[in-house]
Amino acid sequence: MAPVKAAVPEVPKIAPPPAAAGQFVVIAPDVVDSIGHVLGNLFQRLYHLVDLSRTDGAAAGDDLAVATRHLEGFLRTALDYLCPTTLTYQDMSVEDVVGGWAHQIGARTGGRVETEVGTRLPGVLRIDPAALRRSFALLAARLSPAAVAGAPVRLRAAAGPGNCAVAVRTLLPAGAVGGASSEREVEWALAEKLIELHGGTLRELCSEQGGTTWEIVLPTQ
Repeated sequence: MAPVKAAVPEVPKIAPPPAAAGQFVVIAPDVVDSIGHVLGNLFQRLYHLVDLSRTDGAAAGDDLAVATRHLEGFLRTALDYLCPTTLTYQDMSVEDVVGGWAHQIGARTGGRVETEVGTRLPGVLRIDPAALRRSFALLAARLSPAAVAGAPVRLRAAAGPGNCAVAVRTLLPAGAVGGASSEREVEWALAEKLIELHGGTLRELCSEQGGTTWEIVLPTQ
C-alpha cells in the first residue's frame, strides 16, 4: 500500500506594517545575517518534517505544525525589526512601567520579583504601552524559570543621566539568562530597537558573581 500523504499546513501570510512617509529604519548587518541563519535552519527543518510526514503520519504532522508556528512567530519578529515602527505615546508613571516589567518576569518564570523605586524620580515617562510591553516580553522570554526559582529577581529604578531619565536595572541570578543563539540575538535587537524608539537604551552587563544585569534607560517627560 502506498504511504498516505499527510496534509502540510500552509505558512500564514504576514503583511508588514505600512511605512509612514519619511520614515527610515537603522538595520545592523550582523542582525540581518542572524535572521538569514535562523530562517535557513527553520526552513531546513520544515522540509525535513515534510518528508517525514509522508511516511510517519500523524506524529510528524504534529511536529510540522509546531515548526510552522515557530516559523510564523520568528517571521513576525524579523519583520518588526526590519520595518519602520510608529509609536502611539501616552504618559505613564515609573511605578506602572516597573510593575509591568515585573509582571512579565513573574509570568515567565513563576519566581519572586522584588521592586525598588526611588522616591525622587523626575517627571513621568512618555511611552507606547504596546511597544514597551512587546520589548519586555522579548526580554522575559530569554529567562530560565528553573534558574530564577531559587533566587529572586530584583528591579531597581533610579534617576538616570542628567536627572532627566529613569534607569531600571534588572538584577538576575547566575544562569537566569538562557544560552545565546542567532534567534535570541534577533529578539534582543528588536527589544533594543523598541526601547531606542522611545529615546532610551538597553544594555546587558555581567557581574563578578556570575549574574547578569539588564539596564533599561527611558527619558522622562
